[in-house]
This record gives sequence, C-alpha cells and structure tokens, in this order.
Amino acid sequence: MLTVIFSLSSVLTYAQRENSPFAEITLNQRKKTIDKKNHPIPRSILPGTANAYLYNNTVCIDFNETLPTVTITLINESTGETVYSETCDAPTNISINLNEESSGNYSIQIESDEAFLYGSFTL
Repeated sequence: MLTVIFSLSSVLTYAQRENSPFAEITLNQRKKTIDKKNHPIPRSILPGTANAYLYNNTVCIDFNETLPTVTITLINESTGETVYSETCDAPTNISINLNEESSGNYSIQIESDEAFLYGSFTL
C-alpha cells in the first residue's frame, strides 16, 4: 500500500511539473572583455545579473542589478527568425508576450556593455 501511495505521489508531482505554466529559463553569462570600441573592460560582473522565466507564453526578465542599456533578442531556433528585439534603458522588469508565436525552441540573448547572457526555452 505504501508503495502504491509513493508511486501515485511521484506521478502526480511529475505531471504537475510537466504541465506547469511556469518555467525558469537558465541564463548563462559570458563576461565581455572588450567594449564596442575594443577597449578592455576592467570590472567583473557579479553572478545573477538577471533572471528569466516563461509563464503562459510570456517571457519575464527581472534585472538584479542596474545596467544602463540592454538589448534583448528572442530567436526562433528552427527558422532563425528574430521574433523580438528591443533596446531598453535601465530596465528592471520586462515582459514579452509570445502568444502569436508557434510552438518550438527559442533562444534568448540579453546584451549590455558589461555582460552577455544567453539561454534557451521551449514554447
């Protein structure tokens, strides 16, 4: 009986995870070593510059530190089409609605003078 309850609990937990409308998008960070004018950047970037999430076909980005200017790009990986690109000044929170986009794999790029963040997600 205990085995049946444990198995049922595991199946329900898996189903909730698989059907959840909320998913974290893992962002990898690559520190820029030169700026746009090929000058070295002397400072380092602290981990956790931004966090990204997917919730009901909306990408939400929360910035944990102030970046003066950020360019956010979303690309459909199967077609190579840029479905969203915008430059924002000192963003804190950004929401990008992808309801009109087809299901598939997408990449996200967040670029500033100090850092380059990238990741992928599935709609």
